[in-house]
Amino acid sequence: MGSANLSATLIEHRLIDEYRIAINPVILGAGAPLFAPGATRTDHERTDVRLFMSGIVEIRLRPPTITAT
Repeated sequence: MGSANLSATLIEHRLIDEYRIAINPVILGAGAPLFAPGATRTDHERTDVRLFMSGIVEIRLRPPTITAT
């Protein structure tokens, strides 16, 4: 929950430990992108998927673990 700018800053500094992305079956056609253009691709682990009676699908993802060097 928050603005796209806040999310981009948290992602950049690797401060997010779980993503909960809800997909709504209504297409608006506009809005701020969730991930900033040029963002680096990372593979996340899917931890859960929930289906709601309204048609919304919530996907929970965990970013890759960062290892100390």
